[in-house]
Amino acid sequence: MSELSDEDSRLVEKGMTKIDPKCWVPHPVLNFLKNPIYAELGMLLMRVLTALLIVHHGLDKLENTTAFSNGVIAVYFPFLPGPPIFWTYLSAGFEIIGSFCITVGVFVRPAAALLAGTMVNAIAFHLMKFGLQSFPLNPAKGGAYTFEPSLAFFGVTTYIALAGPGRFALRPHGF
Repeated sequence: MSELSDEDSRLVEKGMTKIDPKCWVPHPVLNFLKNPIYAELGMLLMRVLTALLIVHHGLDKLENTTAFSNGVIAVYFPFLPGPPIFWTYLSAGFEIIGSFCITVGVFVRPAAALLAGTMVNAIAFHLMKFGLQSFPLNPAKGGAYTFEPSLAFFGVTTYIALAGPGRFALRPHGF
């Protein structure tokens, strides 16, 4: 590993980083994007928006526990041990508490991993109920695939679990 110059050491101590001169941007007006702080702000924005979109699914499960237990868990996941209501509350808990964790930046990696696992089950449900719907071509009825939100959330939560929360988190290392 290379030694840091005195100037770089001072910047690191101040919590600043040097702009990478090799970073390419498509137009000189966008040179400000070379600063790594914008990638960190992007991660913060992605964490917060993802949590805002996922949390209402957990709240909906708590408001409609019987419907979700009987209409989804019991019908499409009968092989799961225990009563369906347990799996409903577990899923709701992951979505609500996991959203809080990735928003504020505590236990981000485990929370994102649990949310990714929850999304795998959501994708499985949509595929079992509606099929592939002509994927990757246009769905027969137009519009969107029913599993699109779950698949997008899976991709984002998997990225967060692997990359960590970034600088703007209560625990930036992700645990």
